[in-house]
Amino acid sequence: MASSHSSPSSSDSLTIVSNDEHQPPRLTFKLDHDDIVRAENDETLYWSDVHRKTSDADLFHRASSTKERLKGDIEGVFYKLSDSKIRRLQHGRRPSDPEPSKRLKLRLAGRAQPGEDEVTLTDSILIACNDTHSVRKIQAEIDKIEWLKHEEYAPVYVYLEKRIES
Repeated sequence: MASSHSSPSSSDSLTIVSNDEHQPPRLTFKLDHDDIVRAENDETLYWSDVHRKTSDADLFHRASSTKERLKGDIEGVFYKLSDSKIRRLQHGRRPSDPEPSKRLKLRLAGRAQPGEDEVTLTDSILIACNDTHSVRKIQAEIDKIEWLKHEEYAPVYVYLEKRIES
């Protein structure tokens, strides 16, 4: 499960990066800010726990269109993983992952640079997996998608999350 920081929140822990119409919205947080979460098994990946499409839809235009296009490109990988012999052995008969459309979460997310005490978050897509086999397979598929390399599309982060909400 992801770990959140418990340091007290202060108004100077958040910087809103002004942007023009050609740049996606970005927020910069101190790494100890209460409103961001770090992926449990990835010390550089952070996302906002409070900025979501339901409450801040204007922040997610780019990620929303990326998600719609991405669904068709990676849906087959999700289904192959669900039927995979390796995963059945790892997880037994219990369902291990949510449906593919529920796996693609819109969040403000970003990677912290080593030695920095801040992270800049932008509209992104998070894909949580509950085993490293799935992380590798999905990341490999994401890496093959050429159109995702253009800045007009939101970044996609694949990470290990031992317990995934279905």
